[in-house]
Amino acid sequence: MIFSGDVGRGLAERLKVYEHNREEPLAVAGMVTIDGILQQRDEALRWLEELHGLARRAWVPPLAFAWAYLGLGDERVFEWLDKAIDARDPAVTHLPSMPNTTRYAAIPVSPRFLPA
Repeated sequence: MIFSGDVGRGLAERLKVYEHNREEPLAVAGMVTIDGILQQRDEALRWLEELHGLARRAWVPPLAFAWAYLGLGDERVFEWLDKAIDARDPAVTHLPSMPNTTRYAAIPVSPRFLPA
């Protein structure tokens, strides 16, 4: 909803999703991503701190941090994508086929992705 233009309704729905998945790292990472993309940096950083809190209590997939840093437009997204690949996270196998989706279009242009 958010990425298709219905921001108000989308923001309300994302909170409902979060309320049912508070301990799910990818749900928290999604909150960081959305607030970061919507330029709500302070709120995004608050969610990022919550994600780090989850990581202090349990294992958090590296892709969760990659999504978080992606939303913030932070180059650390690449560090965490590398960690996700090293961890053999099956969710990263779809990345080459999805560069133009809304979520991944936010990846900053990096020399590592430019043709040699």
